[in-house]
This record gives sequence, structure tokens and C-alpha cells, in this order.
Amino acid sequence: MTVHDAAAREFPPFSTDLCIKCNVCTTVCPVARVTDEFPGPKYVGPQAQRFRAPGVGPDAPDR
Repeated sequence: MTVHDAAAREFPPFSTDLCIKCNVCTTVCPVARVTDEFPGPKYVGPQAQRFRAPGVGPDAPDR
């Protein structure tokens, strides 16, 4: 087993249901500018993605 195989196996699947809203992803984002019209990706990103993602069942968090 290579390092890449181990990393691929241990990496969590891409899902905003796993988001704990810790703000790490937006702390260093150069395009995450907050204005009166856009409250920022931290506010709208994970919440909205839960409704856009196909195949997300009704038992998902925040549904």
C-alpha cells in the first residue's frame, strides 16, 4: 500500500453534512468578502449546499 492509497482511503467523503462550521475553510479565502448583500460563504455555503446536492435524503442534518 502506498501513501496515496492510505490517504485516499482515510479521507472523508465530500459532503457538507460533515461540516462542523468551524470557519477554517474561509479564514484564508481571498474571495470570501462579506458585504451587506453577501453575508459570506460561511453563512450561506454549507446551509445552501445541503439543499442543492442531489441524493441527500430527508434524514440529513439541517433538513
